[in-house]
Amino acid sequence: MKFNLVSHSFLSESETFVETKSFVGGEEIYLYDLAKLLIKLGNDVTILLAGKKEKDFFYEEMKIRTFKVINKRFFNLAWKKKIEKNSDHVHLHDFEYAYPLATNNMTGTCHGVTWDIPTNGSIYWKSHNFFHKFLARQAIKLLNKIASVDSFLLRFVQSEMPNYRDKIEIIYSYVNTNTFNPKVKGKEIKKKYENRKIILFPRNLTFVRGSLLILEAMKYIVKKYPEVLLIMTGTGPLKNRIEFLIKENKLENNVALIGHQDHFKDMPKLYAASDLVVIPSLGREGCSLSCLEAMATRRPVVVTNVGGLLDIVIDNFNGLISKVNPMCLAKKITYLLENKGEAKRVATNGYWYVKKYFNYDIWCKKYAEFFGIA
Repeated sequence: MKFNLVSHSFLSESETFVETKSFVGGEEIYLYDLAKLLIKLGNDVTILLAGKKEKDFFYEEMKIRTFKVINKRFFNLAWKKKIEKNSDHVHLHDFEYAYPLATNNMTGTCHGVTWDIPTNGSIYWKSHNFFHKFLARQAIKLLNKIASVDSFLLRFVQSEMPNYRDKIEIIYSYVNTNTFNPKVKGKEIKKKYENRKIILFPRNLTFVRGSLLILEAMKYIVKKYPEVLLIMTGTGPLKNRIEFLIKENKLENNVALIGHQDHFKDMPKLYAASDLVVIPSLGREGCSLSCLEAMATRRPVVVTNVGGLLDIVIDNFNGLISKVNPMCLAKKITYLLENKGEAKRVATNGYWYVKKYFNYDIWCKKYAEFFGIA
């Protein structure tokens, strides 16, 4: 079969992030894995991608076709014109691309609900949530079916649009245990940072990923652990503000901004070097690859009670769940720093849990069934 996979970004071709030659986010890695799977199953794959100019090229076995779009707001109106005429199946990597041009022979993926961001009275975030909820509702009506990486879209549809519930199929993300596992060593990184206790924040520097929340929590954490180090990976629109807040709160010795790291080469070592991993999302969180990767590396995790994180973490069993406030987050983190036995217990449980329920074979089988190519 000939597949066209439609995405606004892949290889960081986005106005939000600086351009790199590797992946900057979980959705891009997910698209890479999905394309590889379809090719492995004997299909021809083209990724239709927003870019700076129109061009065709190959990334590994994948054909990439970029087309120029003024900005992301116009992507929904542009992608359908680029669909290849001999395509057998069109799959929207974000189901919200569906409105207004999708047809009921197309499918999509939901990477987590996008309208669950706390507004705190902000007109911007109120309009954001309203708009994305509208897009989701339209996509659910237009598409043939939707693969959701967590259970929250199904719960929404069951509650708000019950006539469409059978369109939603939950396909949890998976973690590559060949790359992320306890055998990976982080001694060089530990040595570089003088064997300090390391909290890893493996996210991009955006509001919804909780970069400001973890900085607020650090003000409480350093009072108990003045030598603790928070390593923040990635890049994003909040970088300058975060640099300012680090200086303003005198956290220069406690926070290291190390920028974008290669997902396959650098991130496994960073997980291995960390004493715990924090996923402090405020919203728009699906089945977090960062969380799964940390658990597969047998690292204890602290997450917020947001989106698909609740499908992965069972509180006090394979990780700790925090409310979305800095004091609660700081308490959960310091508890694991103070109690090595508990940290080891939840890390071990997390390791076996993701190996059993979030493995590659399950993911492949479910997607093959989803596309009818099993």
